[in-house]
Amino acid sequence: MFFELHKGSPNIYGRRSNLILIIQISFQGKVNKNLIILKNLNSPHYSFSYKERGMKNIKGISFLYNKEIGYLEIIEEKDGISEISFLGNIDIETRKNLYNIFNESPLTKKCSQQLEEYFNGKRKEFNIELDIRGTEFQKQCWDALARVPYGETISYSDEAKMIGNDKAVRAVGSANGKNCIPIIIPCHRIVYKGGEIGGYSGGEGGNKGIEIKKYLLELEKKFK
Repeated sequence: MFFELHKGSPNIYGRRSNLILIIQISFQGKVNKNLIILKNLNSPHYSFSYKERGMKNIKGISFLYNKEIGYLEIIEEKDGISEISFLGNIDIETRKNLYNIFNESPLTKKCSQQLEEYFNGKRKEFNIELDIRGTEFQKQCWDALARVPYGETISYSDEAKMIGNDKAVRAVGSANGKNCIPIIIPCHRIVYKGGEIGGYSGGEGGNKGIEIKKYLLELEKKFK
């Protein structure tokens, strides 16, 4: 049985929960599921929620460290990168125990190298096979994101017009928030119409999504 404890980690809404406990339950030597227990001590009354999640079957996993935003986790499940996650400054060896594989694949290694080049200002476009999963509407939005040039930004309403549905501004924002392959599918390049930075999903392990978005935009502005 494996335990992982995160104290004070922010959730996707930027609020902090005091305790998240992840338990791997094993049966006859095989990990079957994770049980996540969330204990919120900010409330006058303790509240608990329980969620089971299936283990990922993955071909490879890589971790890349960036001193500004911490660790990135890069996953290939089938034939293409399916997920890039911002983990912050966590214990990577503990994180690896959540999965059924510890090795890089050629593709996750390639992706890690290209992301490092991006952070060093030496890469403005990516040449990586992706395994994109989502609804048709979400894929439309993500395709539009991929067409926003390096170092430039557009508004959510501009993106809605790009997909031919200028009234779908809120839906576009929601789709962007479900993008599992940030940076390569550059949802950080979408801002509010008035120029305000807007939201950004991401930032586990103590990092806030908005800070990551600011960093990425400033990085691209520097090396444009």
